[in-house]
Amino acid sequence: MVLELIVPSIIEFIKLFLLVFIPSFILYKIFSPIRVKLAERLNFSWVKSSLLLNFIVMLVLVFVVYILFMYLGQVSAVPRDPDLDYDFLDNVLLILASSGRIIVSAILLSFVLLFFEMIASFSMGIGEHRRGKKQRNELLTQAVGIGIMSIIFLLLLLFVFDWVPLGLFVYIFYGSLNPLPLMVLLGI
Repeated sequence: MVLELIVPSIIEFIKLFLLVFIPSFILYKIFSPIRVKLAERLNFSWVKSSLLLNFIVMLVLVFVVYILFMYLGQVSAVPRDPDLDYDFLDNVLLILASSGRIIVSAILLSFVLLFFEMIASFSMGIGEHRRGKKQRNELLTQAVGIGIMSIIFLLLLLFVFDWVPLGLFVYIFYGSLNPLPLMVLLGI
């Protein structure tokens, strides 16, 4: 009876693990050489170069997602009077008004990402320390480090910080310019 409840949960967790692990490993392989070159060029430490690269990537990612959602909202909106419709200047002003929230979100996401990079790096460092005693594949060491990071990420996201994705979305798109939709519904 209990096994019928536990096995599907474990299978779903493994699916989520693979959904996090595979992109994380690919992104690590892409951005790790870029971080090394950035550290050498600017004479930064590992933490500074990782944080700078995280900020740049998160800023571009959040900005692209924001523009994409604005575009999808404009395309799927009910047609209205051309005099009331947003023009290009209105859209640019909306983006400028939200640029502060986009920058703050990118900073927060870059620090969160740095935390998980430190976990992965620590796990890889343990593997490299042991590799001195017996030869171990570098790719396997990286995979184990990113795997440990992925498990910790999923456990924290699913059981502790499950409110963060929705809260970040609401902050980016509705943050402090208008009352939140739920507050309007509740009459607060």
